[in-house]
Amino acid sequence: MIGPVLNWFDPIKIFGEFFYSFVSLAVSFILFEGSLSLKFSEIKGLASVIRRLISIGALITILITTVAVHYSLNVSWNISLLFGCITVVPGPTVISSLLRIINPTQNIANILKWEGILIDPLGALLSVLVYEYIIFGIW
Repeated sequence: MIGPVLNWFDPIKIFGEFFYSFVSLAVSFILFEGSLSLKFSEIKGLASVIRRLISIGALITILITTVAVHYSLNVSWNISLLFGCITVVPGPTVISSLLRIINPTQNIANILKWEGILIDPLGALLSVLVYEYIIFGIW
């Protein structure tokens, strides 16, 4: 609010040429902070389920969201795909909050925790790639 709305704070002016480096560093901390809490002992026998969730599940989610946005909002395929890639990431904060409320079995909790954390970098990477393709006019 104090920056873009009230114009009291201009981070680009304050940080200068270091602004984009600072933003990149902050995003990397946010994206990978959750992975520090992961323990491989939690996924014994569950790795294939998690792998399918972050590959096939993410692909299905992106495709369904892309088609739904394109036809319901009459948006171009490029922007619809970008929206699909952005929304494939549920975020570990959302998952951990839900896990505290619903109290699932330990296996389900571990699967959802791992999927929520591992999908973050994948969703960010896909979103950046689709954005770059759109900007450079490849699609």
